[in-house]
Amino acid sequence: MGDNEADAQYVVSTTLAHDADVRWVAPYPGIEGGVLSGSYDKTARAWQVSGRGQAETLVTFAGHTHWVACVMYLPDGLTGTGGPSVITSGWDKNVIVWDIDAATPVWVLDGHDDKVTAMAAATTRDPADGSAVVTLATAGYDKVVILWKNGALYKRLTKHTSAVSCACALPGPAGEFVTGGAHGDNSLIRWSNKGEFLRQYQVHTSGVRGVVAVSDVLFASCSNDTTLVLWSTATNEALRKYVGHTNQVYSVASLANPAVRGGASLLASVSEDKTVKIWDQESAACLQTIPMPSALFCVAALSNADLVVACTDGTARVLTTAGDRIASEEKLKEFNDLVANQKLKKSGLGGLDMAALPGPDALNTPGTGDNQQKIIKRGDGAEVYQWNAAAKAWEKVGDVVDQEDSSGPLGIPGAAAAEGAGEKKRYKGKDWDYLFDVDLGTGPTGTGQGHMFKLPYNKGENPYVAAQRFLHDNVESGIHQGHLDDVAKFIMTNVEGAESLEGADADACASEFAKEAAARRSAAAGPSGSSGGAAAPAGSAFSAYAKEAAAAAGGSASSSVAENMKRMQERNENVAFSTFAQEAANLKRSGPSAPQADQDLPDGVEGAFVLFEAVNAAGMAKKIAQINGEMKAAALSADQLALLTTAIEKTCATGSHPGPEALRASGELLRAFEQGKRFAVIDFVRFCLTKPGLAADVLADPALNTIPCLLTPSASPAAGVEQTCCLKAACNLFATDAGKAFFNDSRVLSHVVQQLSDVWQGETLAARGALSSLLLNAARFYRASELRANEQAGVAELVKVLCQALLFVREPEIQATLLCCLGALLLPGSLVSSFCIQESKRYFLHDTLRGLVAPSAAAAQILTRLRTLIFESG
Repeated sequence: MGDNEADAQYVVSTTLAHDADVRWVAPYPGIEGGVLSGSYDKTARAWQVSGRGQAETLVTFAGHTHWVACVMYLPDGLTGTGGPSVITSGWDKNVIVWDIDAATPVWVLDGHDDKVTAMAAATTRDPADGSAVVTLATAGYDKVVILWKNGALYKRLTKHTSAVSCACALPGPAGEFVTGGAHGDNSLIRWSNKGEFLRQYQVHTSGVRGVVAVSDVLFASCSNDTTLVLWSTATNEALRKYVGHTNQVYSVASLANPAVRGGASLLASVSEDKTVKIWDQESAACLQTIPMPSALFCVAALSNADLVVACTDGTARVLTTAGDRIASEEKLKEFNDLVANQKLKKSGLGGLDMAALPGPDALNTPGTGDNQQKIIKRGDGAEVYQWNAAAKAWEKVGDVVDQEDSSGPLGIPGAAAAEGAGEKKRYKGKDWDYLFDVDLGTGPTGTGQGHMFKLPYNKGENPYVAAQRFLHDNVESGIHQGHLDDVAKFIMTNVEGAESLEGADADACASEFAKEAAARRSAAAGPSGSSGGAAAPAGSAFSAYAKEAAAAAGGSASSSVAENMKRMQERNENVAFSTFAQEAANLKRSGPSAPQADQDLPDGVEGAFVLFEAVNAAGMAKKIAQINGEMKAAALSADQLALLTTAIEKTCATGSHPGPEALRASGELLRAFEQGKRFAVIDFVRFCLTKPGLAADVLADPALNTIPCLLTPSASPAAGVEQTCCLKAACNLFATDAGKAFFNDSRVLSHVVQQLSDVWQGETLAARGALSSLLLNAARFYRASELRANEQAGVAELVKVLCQALLFVREPEIQATLLCCLGALLLPGSLVSSFCIQESKRYFLHDTLRGLVAPSAAAAQILTRLRTLIFESG
């Protein structure tokens, strides 16, 4: 079959029901039409699927004390000599080997210190006697891959730097494994059957979520960065990328179906965007997009070319192209109604002008690409349609509503009461005013039988910022970005004053529009602060101030935000991101001092690089001599030390070259001094990097150019000082052309981010300040870049770091610097703006900006411009 018209389409065959979200699916080859599933209801189940909506539960495996994360089938058991086994892993840290007939545990493999979320198995032959050797790889949140051979722990592999989220075994005789690292690691590692590190693969810009073997020499991966990638172990290269999902891709499967492309190799993927996609492996073309009524966790291919997908609505669904296995017309209608009747919030669609929406006739115009969406007006409501390129038809995927049911899919209202706001609560190394135990049971019953998560919150904090931080912290647990409003509303409901933000907190959270409104109101009231009536409370959510400001400025006050928004849309005016800001912007424009549309760039977006040039040569030389003398075996002789200290004082005084011997001695000290005692040497290198004649020689020395790689999480005050020195040295790379080239080509930012992922929540304020300065330098550097191919990874990394950092940073000056960074990358004049806007959507920058409070007047200008830009970009 050569084109899409001849290809069969996957449709629903059978629905399999659990009592909570289904996390994992796999084939069950022991029987015809066999499926295995694992769920947040703490069970795994074996099913026999006969098609046309018919299925039977054969076995229920109940023994885990927490969610089941993975389930798989081993035809010859864990030893290679017994009968078939089913193996499950879970959030209770256990791997259980089951007797299928009795549905009882045979072994419990206890080796992990955290949730076990990935498994794969390979059978090889013992070269001595030819007997089967089964190697099981398990991995999880403890960052460890464990190899078990014939049931015994064989080796622990620790090269991943974050949770290991997925694993697969390559089918060749060597029995190799591939594992994928979650957020912060973003890489895949290929291991030998004996646990030897073979290769690391890094193209994804966010956590790897799924990996599948395609052949002896090919495997495919998927990621939170919304893409899939096909890899070759023969060339160790990424062969092609598959782009089309609009949200995190959680799982990928490899298959061939004679009814699709004549049996050519295909890939199937599932995503948070609530779609299943079928891809032509060779061309990377998307052959079919299947809308689903919920997000999806996992996809697996069955031996009959059917697919099974794990859904967050408590079901696993089997999809087929075979006419004799397609569900009945009644069942298909039930499924299509579920998809079509999804409730999509207006706020999630960027706001809607109902009057401007086209009518149903718009559906007569064909779409321009698969998965394109169109919103139409029908009666008093609005409907969302998606273009199915293969079927050449618009398919309804939801209705637009003002708000979702307040209960939400999280079951938030069923949360346990928070520990009160009296005494501070300690959580993850920080003190919090509130620490809620939130029951996130997401099953169809809504009974909250899931996991209790900790939701921390501080008084005066914007609820949306706290909610976004919570989602980010728990993304690997299956908590979805779509729950942002639910979490924020829960905070506002359960924390007195969280919504109104009275008094000083309200002033701190007010936008520049609101502050001007308040100032006008205060001026109108006179010195006593009274205008003859009761003062409007700060909790009037800004609009009372805005209305009075409009009246004072000669504008007209509207009776509601909705009316104001409608009037702005009718005038085709740009609107800022939130409804408060929309009303404020409109009222501000109506006054005599309204800003012009073509404003100059806000302060801080452009400017010189931040450099750290101050130096204390005498103190530096003294500290180096002291630490050298304290060593049992001095790193430098007395003559070498004298040469180095003299060179330091001369170089710092005149900027002259210290000479190759002094640089070589500095490198020796970096290698010899232990962590926490290298800061004086690093400080000297930092100064050298500001001098064009010196920087090139420093960067050419392999002992000196690794300073960014010396960064490690600070476990002591001394290590924190060293951390700050390293970051300041990295900032000074931008003083010279050689340094700028080194920063980009050596992926300095990537090294820094991997080592300091917790710095935003740590205790070292100086390190956070230095890191924010480094990010600002990088943003200003890339702003003037034409985005060559070797710079894309660095820019993508920078956008990701900025979006995440804004969720945690509370220091006003650092918040302001981070906003300057985003302004440099995204606002007009940036040569990388379009690329960065698209990257920012992967990390939900629009939600973060919505809940952010500007720490200063200058930062408020940047924040307003960013909100408008992101809003207009969709």
